[in-house]
Amino acid sequence: MTTITPIPDDAELDAITRNLMSPLLGRLTRKRRNRHRATVASIIGGLLAMFTIGVAVGGATLEPTHDAGRVLYIPAAQTYKGPVPNFTGPWGAEFSLAYRSTTSTAAHKVLAKGIITTADSNQLTEAYISCMAHHGFTATVDGPGGQGSISPTAGTPLPESAMNAAVGACDDGFAQVSALNYQILRNPQHLNENDIMAACLVREKVAPTTYTAADYAADLVSQKFSFNINSAAANKCITDPLSPGN
Repeated sequence: MTTITPIPDDAELDAITRNLMSPLLGRLTRKRRNRHRATVASIIGGLLAMFTIGVAVGGATLEPTHDAGRVLYIPAAQTYKGPVPNFTGPWGAEFSLAYRSTTSTAAHKVLAKGIITTADSNQLTEAYISCMAHHGFTATVDGPGGQGSISPTAGTPLPESAMNAAVGACDDGFAQVSALNYQILRNPQHLNENDIMAACLVREKVAPTTYTAADYAADLVSQKFSFNINSAAANKCITDPLSPGN
């Protein structure tokens, strides 16, 4: 039987938000409704509550016009007020946070197991796509964190508000589970983000051999890197920091 624990108070939730969510680094790919694709290397430090606001990235801004990249983070808003399973393991705190941030019964069923299987991910993805179709939009999901594209099913431009409303109605649960699944696949043991990123950047010869985790942490905050953080080698580290070097 699943052990149930009470929801923590606001101070405890703030601590989870500040300290327990690892920095999520990802290559965000967004496809506009005119099918034009643009990419940006996104460095996101810590947990950001950005479900409905633009994402500032090194001087560029990703407007919240559609779903591109919106599943690469879990919102800090605690929309669920019921009991939460007692999650354990390296990603236990994040499972709790994801569980509290959605009211989706399907997502809760998946998260309650403490693992996310491929079948679980596929099920929520199919439900999201089906829901978007019901609202008049064709959604594709082709990224490791649930990234993809949205376009009007009939090919006729629709108001941005219609698309935002459709996403709002369809991606609760899918977004949280996809985000968490991507993070776990990227860093299964929840190793220190600064350590693995600095080591990878050195291993890939992007950064000098003297580059440390502290250097990366400082660069992440300032967004002033002494090397090309948008290079293919750097992007390899952003998307798969534990992969062996060449």
